[in-house]
Amino acid sequence: MKHMDEDIIELINNNEKLQEEMKNKEELEKQIRGGVVAIDGENIEFEERSLLEDKIKICIPKSFEIMSHQDAMTKYPSERRPELIFTNRDTSVNISFNHMENRITEESLEDFKNSMIEILKNMQPSIKWLESGLEKINGKNIAFYEMMAPAFDGETYNLIYFGELEGRVLLCSFNCLEDQVESWRAVSFAMMKTLKICKEK
Repeated sequence: MKHMDEDIIELINNNEKLQEEMKNKEELEKQIRGGVVAIDGENIEFEERSLLEDKIKICIPKSFEIMSHQDAMTKYPSERRPELIFTNRDTSVNISFNHMENRITEESLEDFKNSMIEILKNMQPSIKWLESGLEKINGKNIAFYEMMAPAFDGETYNLIYFGELEGRVLLCSFNCLEDQVESWRAVSFAMMKTLKICKEK
């Protein structure tokens, strides 16, 4: 009986912890939409930006600027680098957007996500996988996965998320250095929650 009681207590504690995390994420999302979030003791201003010819809107830090071509070539050596990359002053925190050629429907996002994960598992077995899922954000299905991956400047945290835009894959990604994960992981999720895929004209 005691063993069962302990299990119930653990379940309640885990549930409370989960609810607390959910509350914190919702609070963070409100702060981002409100325009200011405290990160590492510094108040970071956020603003909603219209991107990719006004096809999407998302809240990102006001101080983030479009990454220079030179930095983009260094950070993303593949010729298939994202078409739009925003970065902080020292290029350690990056948010990118790419409207790909791959055809997709909202219903097939989960399968697309799982295929991407399988490909990466085969290509880079050293990746540490964290969470993955599918969420309804501002009326659209958004699939995501997060991981720790080796990079040229040490291990990086990556949150990759995608949706359907004009029948093609909209691929968004957030990454930062390993020692910034604690400060930015929840913020990256909250930013994802502000994504709006605008209706085609």
